[in-house]
Amino acid sequence: MRNSRSSGALRVADTGSTPSRRERNAAETRQRILNAAEIEFAKKGYDGARLGQIARSAEVQQALIHHYFDDKRGLYREVIERALDAMSLESWDVVHRFAQPLDDTRIPELVRAFVDLLMWQSVKHRMVYAIMRHASAAASDGEIPDDVPDALIRKVMHEKTKPVFDAVVALIETLIQKGCLRSDVHARHLCISTLSLVWITVQDERLVRTLWSVDVRSPEFVRDRKEEIVKTILARVLPSPDGG
Repeated sequence: MRNSRSSGALRVADTGSTPSRRERNAAETRQRILNAAEIEFAKKGYDGARLGQIARSAEVQQALIHHYFDDKRGLYREVIERALDAMSLESWDVVHRFAQPLDDTRIPELVRAFVDLLMWQSVKHRMVYAIMRHASAAASDGEIPDDVPDALIRKVMHEKTKPVFDAVVALIETLIQKGCLRSDVHARHLCISTLSLVWITVQDERLVRTLWSVDVRSPEFVRDRKEEIVKTILARVLPSPDGG
């Protein structure tokens, strides 16, 4: 078996590579570190995660973590930013696709697109949601110091995620004003309700498995779950035939 520390040393010492190859290798190394860190932070939280274990999992020298990310906090932030950047871009794509033209004929398609996206993101970014749960559980009530993980996550979410949700709220409010949605729909509460409907299945799958002994990751269950969520949302937001 090849020694990972030796192979890491060879990568660092490989000054004979062309610039493009070195850049490619550096990018690949960064991604391996981020992937390993995401798993470690998800399993153990910020305080329990160890840079040495992350380095071993990524098959690099620990010094490379400090080279690319400065310290544990820098690595933690980039893990969160990487996921939230991806999620924000995916969400903006849906917002932009449905922003124009905006009419009542596209409501079912819009709801289905967002539910599909949220279900997919909940699975794809499962580790990051676990990291957030760790941070939230570790945070104390009241004022949160800037140097704790939960405060860092909130800061990154405010930068990356809040603009998307503000745009979704604005989209919903426009649809309400145009009469495409019921007048008693509260845009922010609708967002929270939709997130809850999606996330409880994926993030609390142990509960669902315990209650009904179902495979929540099976294609059949995911398909049926998405359909149920879409129907529930549409029943809440679409105006009744009598105009109510």
